[in-house]
Amino acid sequence: MMRKNQQHKDDATSTSRLLEGPFKDYVIFYQPYSPQTDLVIVLQTPSMRDNLQEYGRDIVFMDATHGVNQYGFPLFTLLVRDSHGHGIPVTYIILGNEKQETLQLALEELKPTFPVPPRCFMVDKDQAEINSIRKVFNESDVLLCWYHVTQAVTRWPSRSESGVSGPEKADSRAHIMQFMSELKSCSTVCFYFNCFKVQFYLVM
Repeated sequence: MMRKNQQHKDDATSTSRLLEGPFKDYVIFYQPYSPQTDLVIVLQTPSMRDNLQEYGRDIVFMDATHGVNQYGFPLFTLLVRDSHGHGIPVTYIILGNEKQETLQLALEELKPTFPVPPRCFMVDKDQAEINSIRKVFNESDVLLCWYHVTQAVTRWPSRSESGVSGPEKADSRAHIMQFMSELKSCSTVCFYFNCFKVQFYLVM
């Protein structure tokens, strides 16, 4: 039985027919899979582009979701924040893999839809995402979301190589987490580095 919108019993053929037919106005870039090329699909509706043009100058959020299709292809979503603080998707990217060069190609094709390079991107700690953004949007800063920063800082002290593992170092671990909380509250670059200086003198 063919699914709704399925154009052919072969999924690759069906996808090509959809993206080159009824959905072609939403396709920024489409590279079918072949033995020589990886699958790359970049989708953006007119309203998505309008929102990117209006809100995409400051910060753009990017993250990947897995398990949304039977082939395990990652789905990347790019969002902006509107004037009410709500997240709005402005692009969907489907890739055949998570290699840096594959994502980088998608971002290169997407870049012309941006009004200007955004001030910054916020991502998780995935290095391929970070490297791809830095290659394509070298004018933009790359920020890590606080959840992943906290997660990494929480896990690291429990490892023996950190030097602060074990029950006897509980106070040291608490001090590290307090320090990270203070860094998060810094509203300017100057305050951020001053916080580092204070901590440096405290441990000397």
